Amino acid sequence: MTNQGTDAGTVTDLADTFTAHRKAVPTTRSSSMLLLNEELARARTRKLQAEAANARLVAQLRAARKVRRRAWDTARRVRLVAEPVDLL
Repeated sequence: MTNQGTDAGTVTDLADTFTAHRKAVPTTRSSSMLLLNEELARARTRKLQAEAANARLVAQLRAARKVRRRAWDTARRVRLVAEPVDLL
C-alpha cells in the first residue's frame, strides 16, 4: 500500500463525517425552523379542515332548504287538489 491520495481521502472522509454528524444532530436554529415549519403546516391543516367543515354545513343547509321547498310545493299542490271545484 502506498500513501498516495491519503490526504485527499482523509479530507473527504472528514467532510463526510462532519456532514453526517450535522445531519444527525440538528442545531438549535434548524430545530426551531423545523418546529416553525411544522406549526405552519398544522395551521394550514386546521384552516383547510375549518373550510371543509364550513363547506359541509353549507351543503347540508342547501339540502335542507331544497327538501323544505319540495315539501312546501307538495303541500300546496295537495291543498289545490283537495279544494272543491265550483264549476257553476
